[in-house]
Amino acid sequence: VISILLGVLLLIRRLGGRHLAATARYRLWYLFIAALFLPFCPPGVLREFSPQSLFLRLRQLLSVGKDSDILTASAVRTQTQVSSETVIRDFSAAVSGSGVSLSRILFVIWVIGMLAVSLYFAGSLWQVRRIRRRAFLITGETEPELFRLFSDCRRTLSLRRPVRLYASCETESPVSFGLIRPVVLIPQDLDILSTEKELRFIFLHELQHCRNQDGLLNLFICTLETLYWFNPFLWYGFGQMKRDREMACDHAVLGRIGREERIPYG
Repeated sequence: VISILLGVLLLIRRLGGRHLAATARYRLWYLFIAALFLPFCPPGVLREFSPQSLFLRLRQLLSVGKDSDILTASAVRTQTQVSSETVIRDFSAAVSGSGVSLSRILFVIWVIGMLAVSLYFAGSLWQVRRIRRRAFLITGETEPELFRLFSDCRRTLSLRRPVRLYASCETESPVSFGLIRPVVLIPQDLDILSTEKELRFIFLHELQHCRNQDGLLNLFICTLETLYWFNPFLWYGFGQMKRDREMACDHAVLGRIGREERIPYG
């Protein structure tokens, strides 16, 4: 089901082409992420948002004042629930009768895979935090011109959240991260190798990630990649989503800067 849903989403992206804005293409992935969390919701929540339940609610709204229709809908809903419970019991009985050992083996493999992926993400997070601890904090006292340009970019994006700027010799490209205390980390020699206009574009791009709360979305993605580590289509889909995120970020920046600066931005 997940692979089919991903295929539909990729097909929409493909057919949309130029008619689908970069921001809209990126937000399509929000629906995909929400759908991936549904199997882990409590059964009561799933039952409330099931197609049968939504259909019955719509039918009740369209038949206000008709007691007979409401009673019929209630009876259908009860019958649907009974049928679902019967199917679940039959399935459980079949599993307990023939495939308990196989189910346990698959569960153990799934847990081991989750632990391995969790360790990988934890190691990556530890490495990023280590680089940030060793990085040089840029302030108005240490690098006044660079800090002024960074602050101007924050005002351009109307970003009220405090975002700290660090420079490090251990990173080769600018990156933004952090949920509660967002950080923009740049290479230590970036201000030497880049012009002021290029620096401004870089800051706007990374600050747009902070403005979009992409750090929170990264947390959701890491969680889903841990739960669905066995599905290669999911990893491919999230790779496409990250590409759409960068394009949406560029599109948002282009909407903020002046028309004469769009060509240099690229």
